[in-house]
This record gives sequence, structure tokens and C-alpha cells, in this order.
Amino acid sequence: MIRLKKILNELDVNRGHFTKDSSMELIEDYLYYDGVIPKSVADKVMDEIDKSKDEKPLSKDLQSLLTSKAGVKIYGSGTVSVFKKPTADGIIYSGFDFSQPAKKGLFFFGRLFTVKMSKGLNFSPKKQLNIDNAEEIHLSQVSKDYLGKGYGKLLYDAAIKSTDILYSDRVLFEGSFKMWINHIRRNSKFFGVGGWGDVILPVFSEDGLNKTKLGESEGGFVAISKKVPTQLIKLQEFLNGKEPHELVVFYTNDTLQNVIQDVESFGALDDFTEKYDLVNGDVKYGVGYIVAGNATVFVKESGDDLEYFVL
Repeated sequence: MIRLKKILNELDVNRGHFTKDSSMELIEDYLYYDGVIPKSVADKVMDEIDKSKDEKPLSKDLQSLLTSKAGVKIYGSGTVSVFKKPTADGIIYSGFDFSQPAKKGLFFFGRLFTVKMSKGLNFSPKKQLNIDNAEEIHLSQVSKDYLGKGYGKLLYDAAIKSTDILYSDRVLFEGSFKMWINHIRRNSKFFGVGGWGDVILPVFSEDGLNKTKLGESEGGFVAISKKVPTQLIKLQEFLNGKEPHELVVFYTNDTLQNVIQDVESFGALDDFTEKYDLVNGDVKYGVGYIVAGNATVFVKESGDDLEYFVL
């Protein structure tokens, strides 16, 4: 069990697993309420489920018909597969294991519901982030019949594989929370959090993860499994291990040019407190960033001077 003191303070983590629902409850929702499967197909699948009493799998014809409507196959190995399909409300990732019986819908092991990130988002560095292929997970459900058997990882792996950036929801069940900080973090080229001002901040260590506090204007976790934008790599190098909880955050409506002039004339982060709004953090760590009108400027103390990096 994750101790409460180690949970990111503002990320709502609910005790329990992905779901308390059975495969039967999940397949009924998937067939009739998710907007993925036409009702005519759903009725045929449900009719065979209702009539199944033994260990026989779903008939091959219905397997083919069902998966033909489930979208694009993202993962497939033997009888196990994960499909992805956009709907009117979002995107549904659905998981099937057709080696399992048709009865009670046991061939359906779960689903993920994600939404496309808005093009209006200003996550820095926006110019290098493919917002069109960024998704945020709003719901993850694995049948209680298959908890602890690795099926949840398949759903998350499919989402990671088919996106450039994956964001967590701010409300996570403990099972989802553990999936993010363990499996997803280990299998990502970049892992961080959405910081104040829509800035993506890297998390460097387990200790940094435990101590990070997410404020009201911040997002959840961020994972990039493909090419990491050059600016994020440079940001990692600039911060050099400084964790999100160590960063002081200032806000100003001033222009980037004027902010840089201030940075070059000031000698310590404390000098900014009289001119800019301090919105989060503490200057004692000697590192932070300024959310300006048209850019984000990261600043750190170096002797009697300040070094800066524009994101």
C-alpha cells in the first residue's frame, strides 16, 4: 500500500484498484454505452454470452465481427489484443483475450478512456510538442477477474505506443497511481509533471517524486515514450537534478525581453520578489522559473550571478 504521506499532495489518489466491476459489467458498458460497437453487433455478442454455459470461447465469426468494429489494433499477441477507436466523447482502448470463455464476458479484460488534449493548451515547449497526438487518461478499468495479471499494463502500453505525449488524470485510483510511478515511468524516455503555468517539469528521482506537490493550477503526470523534444532535454540539463518541489515560480505580464534584462541585472532570485508575483515555491533552493507574457524563463543562482534558460 502506498502511504498517504508519499502521495503527491494535490493529486487525488483513491484507495483501491482500477475497478470493482466484473468482465460482464464492463462488456455491457462497452457494447451499449461507450459508442464503439453498433447495437446490431452488440446484440449478437451479448446473445452468445448469455447462452454460453461452458468454457468455450466466443465464436470465431463473432470475434472477427466484434474486433472489426473496435477500431485499430494497437497491440496483438496470440489471442490477446488491444484496440483503439475515437468516439463522440473521447477515445476508447479495449482489451480482449479470446482464449478466455465467452460466458460472463470473460474474454473482455478492460478498457481505457482518454481525451485529446486541446490545441489551445500552452504546455511549454509548445512549438516542439505534438499536441494533436497528446492524450489525457480519464478512466482506466480492468476487470476484477483479471486484477494483478498484467492486463492493465497492456492497456497503458497501448496508449503510450499510440501517442506522442500521455497525461494522467488528476484523479487516480491507487492501482493507476502505482502504474504511473512504476511501469510508465520506467518505460518512458521522459517522465514529469505538469507544472504551474502549463510548463512540463522533469522528475529526476524517487525522492523528487515523493516530495513534489501539485498546486491547483498544475496538471498530473506527463510521459513521453518517443522522441523527447530538444528543449525538454536542454531543460533537464539546465535543472541538473533540481526537482519540481524545489522550483520557485514567478509570474509577470512583462515581455521576454524585459524579463531577460532583469535576470541579467539581478544577482539572486530574492530580487524578483519585489517586482514579480511569487505564485509558488521558495527562493531558498536558488532555482525556479518566470512565467512571462510570451515565454517561460528558467533561472538559477550561480555565484553572484544568475543563469537563465528560455523555454
